[in-house]
Amino acid sequence: MVITAINIVETVCQLPVNFADVRILEVYSMNMNELTTIESVIRARHSVRNYESRPLGEGDRALVQEAITAACDPKNMLHPADIRIQLVRGAGKNSTSSGSGGMKLGTYGVIRGASDYLALAVPRENPPIEAAGYALERVILRLSEAGLGTCWLAGTWNRSSFLQAAGESFGMDLLDPQSSHMLVAVTPVGYDAGKKHAIDSFIRFAAGSRNRKPWKDIFFAVNPTSGLEGLESEAAGELALPFDMVRCAPSASNRQPWRLVRDGEAVHFFSDGTYGEALGFNMHLLDLGIAACHFDLSCRSRGISTRPLFDKSPEHLRDLLPATWTWRFSYTLIS
Repeated sequence: MVITAINIVETVCQLPVNFADVRILEVYSMNMNELTTIESVIRARHSVRNYESRPLGEGDRALVQEAITAACDPKNMLHPADIRIQLVRGAGKNSTSSGSGGMKLGTYGVIRGASDYLALAVPRENPPIEAAGYALERVILRLSEAGLGTCWLAGTWNRSSFLQAAGESFGMDLLDPQSSHMLVAVTPVGYDAGKKHAIDSFIRFAAGSRNRKPWKDIFFAVNPTSGLEGLESEAAGELALPFDMVRCAPSASNRQPWRLVRDGEAVHFFSDGTYGEALGFNMHLLDLGIAACHFDLSCRSRGISTRPLFDKSPEHLRDLLPATWTWRFSYTLIS
């Protein structure tokens, strides 16, 4: 499948389809004769905070637009939602870049040299945060496959400058607290400069970016006799690799808030606690969307059919779960 690049920057996701019919992997092989395994893309993805001081070339802008279009195709979404992903264009360096209208886009020194950013916006009322995280991670994985650098940012960016620049591109006043949509995340997109700067190194050290929680602390199985038990990879069966791809997912401050419970032919996704609500939403839900993206795509790459469920919480597990866990959605395995 080849998706034709289009000459618009904003894409709005709407309208549901039959999730079981989705052919996810085509998104990652639009210009290839053979499928690139999503697992290799996930493992290779890393946060880039130091960029060459040049804007995206025309071909790469088209590729970014293709990735946005594919991720916002209704049949590729986590669930039906009004999700908007926007390429905010600029030409700057040293953590500021000129957005639409000449705005300087600041990231407090976290990002250096980036000239272009992707902005992610959702409705303020009942914001579909997990679906937004899922969609933008699809875009990021496609760009990573193509060799472009990205870095999830949900808090370390100058809100007024980004809200104004992204709002101009979206055609709405995101600075107005009564606006219909809110900006929840951005990511630079560009060419990796290779060398890490001092702030980048400090962030990686402070967050322990390479550290991952043990399997038994984030994956669980329901034992009919003893209740909830920590799961090791050897006992995960066909889901060992999809679970490991979840474990590879990025998260805010590397908190890894997802908790997955294998319950017969279902996998339940829980969030452990909340984080960053001063921003107006729970950042852990973005992280769950990213994790769901990794799980879903890697399941499909292995021929494991799944269907997401959002209206059937596992009430029978309530007494087994820690008080800090909140159920968000489940996947049913389809035999």
